[in-house]
Amino acid sequence: MKRQRRRQEGAVLLIALLMLLLLNIFTVASISSSNINMQVIQSQQRLSEVQQVAANVSNYIFSDLDYFINYRAYLDGDGSFNPVLPAVLLTTDSGEINIEVNSLTCLLETNLTGCSLDGSSPCLQETVWQLSLSALDKSSGAQTTHVEGLSLRYLAGYCP
Repeated sequence: MKRQRRRQEGAVLLIALLMLLLLNIFTVASISSSNINMQVIQSQQRLSEVQQVAANVSNYIFSDLDYFINYRAYLDGDGSFNPVLPAVLLTTDSGEINIEVNSLTCLLETNLTGCSLDGSSPCLQETVWQLSLSALDKSSGAQTTHVEGLSLRYLAGYCP
């Protein structure tokens, strides 16, 4: 009878070790999965920040009428639109975002009629502008392209 007990004790030890090994494998897999999920969430959060910075820059450009009235003054030597952007727009808690304004284009200019009964005052024209910009965060690699339009009523002759 003593021989059977020794065999059973050894089998129990082996089964306990296998169960412990399986438990460790599941724990390591769970931790690895959690780390991957955390990295995905951080990437999504950084992409959201980059998209928000791009939207803020777009709003900043659209809020300044001078960019549309004196459009030609903001063109660089290559004929590309080059606005002056404050650094506070390009900075987040996670770092600086690189913004490149791809284009600010006047797509359409229409004449509005019926603005004056006697024709003595000038009629405003409706112009439709499109802004395209790219935003990139070099540290995370998150990037986005933001395209937005604006309809603006102003005096004639400002749509190049």
